[in-house]
Amino acid sequence: MQQTATAKKLDFEQIQKAVEEKQNSKKQNESLFSQPQAQKPPMITRVVEERVIHVSSSAGAAKLPNGMLKPSDIPQLSVFQGYKRTECRAFLPTLFSDIFKNIFTYFLLLVATSLAVYKVHQVQDTRAVTAQYNEMNRQNDMLYRQWLSLLSEKEALTEYSVVRKAAITKLQMAAPKTEDEIVLNIK
Repeated sequence: MQQTATAKKLDFEQIQKAVEEKQNSKKQNESLFSQPQAQKPPMITRVVEERVIHVSSSAGAAKLPNGMLKPSDIPQLSVFQGYKRTECRAFLPTLFSDIFKNIFTYFLLLVATSLAVYKVHQVQDTRAVTAQYNEMNRQNDMLYRQWLSLLSEKEALTEYSVVRKAAITKLQMAAPKTEDEIVLNIK
């Protein structure tokens, strides 16, 4: 892609003519607005941006055999946008002024963050309490099963035949004969 550049010199007279034309066009626009409402033509709005471009080139620029300039010899165009004044302010005053300007937004952000953290804490507490509840239910079921087994053992051990057999075998007890029985009357 070959680029060509043409150097145009804008002298003071041409700039002055351009400014006068712009002022004349403004006057014409003002005259349109001063006409009565019935005579006004339909309004067409358009935005025009004007910039002064400064092109510079070296006098002895080398040309290619076909008469074109080398891409490296083409001058760079620069657009003059005027001098911009930049302010360097200290960080902390800028930060605090921004916070005070948007205090309501930062307050809502702080409240939303606090509520989110509280919700996470609440969920963690709920999980811990649920785990304790499940553990207690497990222990309660285990104790209930032990109670049932002990109850069945009690029933089994309190039967008359089991008690009689244990007394005879372990303690060598015997039932007395009816002749050996003594009856006492206590009044």
